[in-house]
Amino acid sequence: MPSRPMSALKILLLVCALLVGGTACIGYGNLGTLKSTVEKGNASTVQATFTLSRGELEIGGGASSLMQGEFITESRNDPAIDYAVRDRVGTLTLTQATDQTGFSMGPIQNRWSVNMNDEIPLDLTVDNGGAHVALDLDVVTMTKVSLNSAGGGASISLDGVQQALTAVELKSTGGDLNLEMTGHYAQARTIDAASMSGSITADLSGQSPANLTGSFKSTTGTITIVVPST
Repeated sequence: MPSRPMSALKILLLVCALLVGGTACIGYGNLGTLKSTVEKGNASTVQATFTLSRGELEIGGGASSLMQGEFITESRNDPAIDYAVRDRVGTLTLTQATDQTGFSMGPIQNRWSVNMNDEIPLDLTVDNGGAHVALDLDVVTMTKVSLNSAGGGASISLDGVQQALTAVELKSTGGDLNLEMTGHYAQARTIDAASMSGSITADLSGQSPANLTGSFKSTTGTITIVVPST
C-alpha cells in the first residue's frame, strides 16, 4: 500500500496494479481519502468479502466497473484490496488494516462507501467486528448475502427485481438487524437470521412464485416479521 501524502502537500498519487484477470486502481485524493476502482476482468460471477472492525460500511450499486470505492480513514487503517479471477470466478477481498501504532488526537475515522456493478452476479460476505453496516443492494444482482457481526447494527435492503438470490444469512452477537425484501424474487430463498443481543426486523412482503424458508432467533431482543399478504 503506498504511503499517504503529507498534509502540507496537495498531490495526487495514483497506483495501478494489474492483477490476474482484472485491473485494480488505487489513488489518493484529499488527505484521509482513498479511492479505488476494480475492473471485473473476464469474471462471470464474483465472490466478495469485506472485513472491518469499526466505523461505517455502506455498499450499494451503480458502479460501471466491478467496484468503485471511497474510503475515509486514518493512515493506519487503509483497507487492503485484492482481486483475482480463476475459471471466470472473481474473488474480491477488502480487509481493514489492524496496525494501531499510529497516534491520533481524536476519534479514529473509518468510513467505507462502496458501489458494486449491477449486472455481475455477486456473492457477498461481510465480516464485521463492530462497524455500522448499511447494504443497499436493490439494483445489484445478488446470489447470496452473508453477514457475521460482533456489533454495530446492520440494515440490509434486497428490494427490486432479484433474479438470482437464493440465500440470506445474518448472524450478530450485538446490534439490531433490519432486513427489507419487498421486491420480486425468481428463485426459492432461504433466510436465516440470529442475534444474541439485539432485535431482528424483517419485511418479507415481496412477491415470488418460489418457496421461502428460514429461521429467526434472538436471545434477548424482539423479532418482527412481515409476510406477504394472501
